[in-house]
Amino acid sequence: MCEPKKINDRSCVKMSGHYPSNVSDKTINLTNASKVRANNEAVNNLITENLNRFCEIENLEEMKHIMERPFKLSSMCRGTAMGGSYQLEVNTLCPGKEYNNKAYIFDDFTLKNLSDTAKEHLYVTNGIYASCKSRLLEKARQYAKENHYDNCKFSDTDQNYTMRSAEFDFFYQGKKIATQTLTIETKSVMRHVKEDLRGFTGYNVDIDNVDAVRAQNLVDDINSGIVPMPTMIVVTGKGLHLWYICTSPIASTSDSVLQKYQTMMGLFTRKFTHNPRYCGKEEETGSFQHDLPIGQSMRAVGNIYDKYENCPILMRGYTSGIYHDFKALNEWADIPEIEVSRKSSTIKYDSKKARRLSPDEYQRLFDSFLTESIGSRTRHRNLLFHHMLVEGNMAFDNALETINRMVEELNRLYPVEGNAVRLLTVGEAHRFDPNSPDFDHNYYSKYLSTSAMVDGQIYKNHIKQPKYRTGLNKSENMKKVNKEVVCNIGLRSECLLFALVNTLNNDRENKSGVAEYHGQQCIIGSYDFTPLVMAHPTTYNLGKDGKQRTVKNSYKIIDNPDSERHKIILARVFAYLNGVSTQRVGSTDIYSNRQELIHHLLLASTSQETRDEFYNRYSDVAVPRRYGMKHEALFREINNYSNILLSLVHHHFNKIKEGVQAEHAYITGNTLTMNRNKCEEAVARIKRLLALLNARREVVVRKGVDTELINAINATNQQSVKLAMTRGTMEHELAEHRLYEALLHFSGRMSMQARFDEYENILNLINTSGVELSFDGVFKLWLGNSAFNRQAKKEELAFITELNNRWDRLQALLPVIQKTDSQIRRLINKGKGDKSRLRGTFMYTCFLRHHLGFLDMLPPDIGFPFATAYKYTGMELTKIGQQLLQHNNDMDKVAELTYPTYNPQTGERGYARGQFTDRGYMMELARYYRLSGRYRSDETVMYLAKQLAIFLCKNDHRFKDNNDIEIRRELIDYLKEDTMRYLNALNSGYLEAYNEEENNVVVFEDSHDDIVTTDGNIEEIDEDTINAILGEAEEDVYDMISEKDLWS
Repeated sequence: MCEPKKINDRSCVKMSGHYPSNVSDKTINLTNASKVRANNEAVNNLITENLNRFCEIENLEEMKHIMERPFKLSSMCRGTAMGGSYQLEVNTLCPGKEYNNKAYIFDDFTLKNLSDTAKEHLYVTNGIYASCKSRLLEKARQYAKENHYDNCKFSDTDQNYTMRSAEFDFFYQGKKIATQTLTIETKSVMRHVKEDLRGFTGYNVDIDNVDAVRAQNLVDDINSGIVPMPTMIVVTGKGLHLWYICTSPIASTSDSVLQKYQTMMGLFTRKFTHNPRYCGKEEETGSFQHDLPIGQSMRAVGNIYDKYENCPILMRGYTSGIYHDFKALNEWADIPEIEVSRKSSTIKYDSKKARRLSPDEYQRLFDSFLTESIGSRTRHRNLLFHHMLVEGNMAFDNALETINRMVEELNRLYPVEGNAVRLLTVGEAHRFDPNSPDFDHNYYSKYLSTSAMVDGQIYKNHIKQPKYRTGLNKSENMKKVNKEVVCNIGLRSECLLFALVNTLNNDRENKSGVAEYHGQQCIIGSYDFTPLVMAHPTTYNLGKDGKQRTVKNSYKIIDNPDSERHKIILARVFAYLNGVSTQRVGSTDIYSNRQELIHHLLLASTSQETRDEFYNRYSDVAVPRRYGMKHEALFREINNYSNILLSLVHHHFNKIKEGVQAEHAYITGNTLTMNRNKCEEAVARIKRLLALLNARREVVVRKGVDTELINAINATNQQSVKLAMTRGTMEHELAEHRLYEALLHFSGRMSMQARFDEYENILNLINTSGVELSFDGVFKLWLGNSAFNRQAKKEELAFITELNNRWDRLQALLPVIQKTDSQIRRLINKGKGDKSRLRGTFMYTCFLRHHLGFLDMLPPDIGFPFATAYKYTGMELTKIGQQLLQHNNDMDKVAELTYPTYNPQTGERGYARGQFTDRGYMMELARYYRLSGRYRSDETVMYLAKQLAIFLCKNDHRFKDNNDIEIRRELIDYLKEDTMRYLNALNSGYLEAYNEEENNVVVFEDSHDDIVTTDGNIEEIDEDTINAILGEAEEDVYDMISEKDLWS
């Protein structure tokens, strides 16, 4: 586009003569079509003649070029190496023909292929949208992030990806780890929807009811600089569209950020729409014009304004060619910096809205505290104290005294060495008191509130009542409920007693609700209601039914107490009046077909051959080449069989315990364990078979040929969706059970190879299932790692060999290793200093056993072992090791060189001569700097060693000359000057200059709440317990160095 040219100079202020001379005194009524056309022509002529620096936009191609110019230079347009950039969007809006409405990418291809009719109904927006390919790539990146991969790309296959689906390869540190087909739901390349909005190009202003007077005001203010000069102006019949396009597009990364920019755009547009000089909306309608959302469709140049019949108006646009700085626009409109909204941590606690525990639930919470298991006792303490104040209505001091007395009793009855529950301090207690100014609402919302508590283990283990199940399907159960339950039992009881007294008084016409009892015996059937009638006042509650149908039904019960339904009502009412308020329906001996099968499998009297036959069902099923109706029926059978297996593993095997008396004898001990393992193997086998069959079903659906089969598949899928959440919960709990068994095994006695296998198994379970480790799980993992360390100390070569063999697999699981090691430090080694805080972590165990693979992941104070690096394996896996390996270590090229010496006990420095290879010489110099400055980072040590090596090698011929005393003085001065710089840095607080760790991953930083851990327990294991379990003091190269002085 050429530079905008000025059509006329400022002297041309004469308006086109379409209005009488008194036009400035009143606004024009624009409801008439001819006046709208006249107004449109007047405003266009006014802009053409009076507005400086503007030229007319000739066509849509020129408008596209103006809008996309800054966007094309931005990263939002460039995308990635795989493509998937965001796009400008246009859409067609056809009144009365909504089926023709469609969104397009705003590019040359779209404009070239749009019909003239579509261009007449074309709208543009300031929004930047994600295309279907962008959304597919976003889903791939999100999948990679969730699964701890660091890269992804399209798979190298012969199949072309579609706009809905593509196959991706996922990588970790350059190695392909997985391949996955990802799919999105879409029917078009572009969608004009809020969820696809990723940014915007600038502010849009839509000003309605603009007559020539208001247009002249706007033109004058633009020319005088009162109003910023728009990038574009489009005249829209009765109004104007002002486009302020920014020099670079603004990205919207979340809904909250988009809302922030939406608010800012509203404040900007009100400078025009709420100003009667420019907008006549308020004057003519009595209300201000509404703010437009980001992405609002605006008429394009060439669009036809056809709101009035037989009066089409062509949209004309003008451009200044000026783009604006986003901050400058906000400053002009006095828009403040708006913070992205976040939930406040100081939200006021509302006791009226807070959900409370029932009296029974509160009592169970209170009674279960003394039997709480390790890992939840501190959380239980906090919960109970809070609910003592809320449901127990206890005073603060009384509640604090009571809870601490219960804590002391818990520690006395069930002591855990080194892991006693702490007494609740006054400061902590105020955090849980809703009436205290120190009340922690975030902690309350997350852990203490009833809404949060019902999802936790404490509620599930101690408070939640087990559901009473009839064993019937839904239809059967509803029939049984309708037959056995008495609705409104309180009202039925009142009416029955009232009817009974009236019958004894021979006064069934009494409808007053008042009946006098005269001492008669009150018997209905086999139930004696005499004590109940005697204790009841003379007034009865008969409800609001004017016809008193409940009383009439009560007379029928009294007259015929032996019918089946009347017997049920009499039994329920009699139990209710005697204090039994709960109606239980059904019998524990009633089973559905599935429950009867499971019950039969669990009985000790059932033969093992019968159970084995059940576990091995469908083991001979082959995946068909052509999928038909009979295979779909088989798929349903196998799917039902899978549900039975999951129910068996999830619900029943874990509920059978030794020593529990029951009506029937169930399998226990080794037989139970063996059957559970067989059932889990069957679950894994059936899942693989269902996955293969499902792949065939997807092929059938994609082809879309066999309609009958596709309908059957859809019907099966709808039934499966209903069980999806239940199965997901079952599989999650099954994964928790497997993880616990693996941790239990890992912490026991086993060979080193078996312990490595179990450790990998634990990491994979955590990675694939998403199960979080409890305190007990972290403790068992710590015990297993400690056993690892003891075994590796005795068989170091075998440990390093196994570690190297498994290195690639462990690298893929590195995020899980970092997470579990961090949990050990936070929960087990909490409060420990120095290197003792790392005891029992896998990465530090590898370092102690002379493997450097995880060194770069350890905290900075675990430095590179320059003094004994020759004892370590894996130097090539560390940054410092890679630098050292660049130096030659050929023993045939040994040279005699000068090196500095340092005595850590006295702080004395000196020099000596020795035989070194290039690598050995660098390690010796680095060793000197490590010993003489223990707070230096590895990078700083290497840098100083290289600089000293240059100085010494450059002057090596002078050191060989014993008469050259000056060079030795220069060396001492060099070392002294370096030491003084080091001391000054320490004293001045600029230690960071010596401790820069570029791109260093520190996985042991504490970032958790002091009160809360993964399972709510902050109980620590003391040093004596740790040493007793470890049975040794873990050594380190520099642990025994005491640096009394840095310079003698």
